[in-house]
Amino acid sequence: MWKDANLERLAEEEHAYSPPRLPDEVEQIVVMARQELSNRGVPFGTRALHRRLNEFYHLKPLPSVHMIERILACNGLIDRR
Repeated sequence: MWKDANLERLAEEEHAYSPPRLPDEVEQIVVMARQELSNRGVPFGTRALHRRLNEFYHLKPLPSVHMIERILACNGLIDRR
């Protein structure tokens, strides 16, 4: 059974999927909005950022709360405990 498996093809299929990536501009807007809220002294958690991006920046498609958290973590703006 294993001797018939095409291991190269299996390896290619395993690495074929990559999660969707947001444009760099969207990531920059998320970081900028987080800094804006922080500087104003208002809550700047992921849910607050999600609301701000929807109401003020009108991003379409709007990044999910989880995606916003990932962006902030990648930019060193969140403490993952």
